[in-house]
Amino acid sequence: MEQEHINHNGGLKAGRVVVNLTREELEFIDNIGRDALFTTGKRLTNNKIIRAFINVMKEIKIKGDGLYSTCELKNRILIKVGVRKESRTYPRFKKQVTLSWRKASSDEKFVEGETIEVGEGGFRIELKKERKVGESLEFTINDPDEPYNPIALIGYITWVERRDEDGGFEAGIKITHVNDKDRPRFSRLLYKEFCPGFYQDKK
Repeated sequence: MEQEHINHNGGLKAGRVVVNLTREELEFIDNIGRDALFTTGKRLTNNKIIRAFINVMKEIKIKGDGLYSTCELKNRILIKVGVRKESRTYPRFKKQVTLSWRKASSDEKFVEGETIEVGEGGFRIELKKERKVGESLEFTINDPDEPYNPIALIGYITWVERRDEDGGFEAGIKITHVNDKDRPRFSRLLYKEFCPGFYQDKK
């Protein structure tokens, strides 16, 4: 359990935080220190390197609002520093929506799961096992108004990441096809059922 260090004014004071790193992560930090020693004659300690990372996040004003995983934190940092671009055309909503999926044009059994984020252009889902980036999947989403007529979508995996917290996987899906009869149902389901406040602006 982490222990907070409180000063006499009620705020946090300096203290020690124990961080568990993988071998790869530790080697990465050690290499930065060794490179500095080799090229300048001065070696940065791991403590100073980690503090530098934290100061960078403070400088680019990384905040925790709406964060639900380290994957989202990483994505937010990469967008801030310009390594990854935010290219979404449609808004995303943090909403658990039950859906099923399988590899497109296959006889695989559908796997049921939930979204973490959902929008008209795509969604983020939890995976029980890792899948390949670029793989096409077909999805079905239950429509409460037509329970025996699920909405059908086709999309492909744009990225896959393993969560640090529990070792599970998350994937980003870009929707590539919704047939004409299902598109209005999907929009209604998204904005009216899942996000009613936003739906008023869509009318």
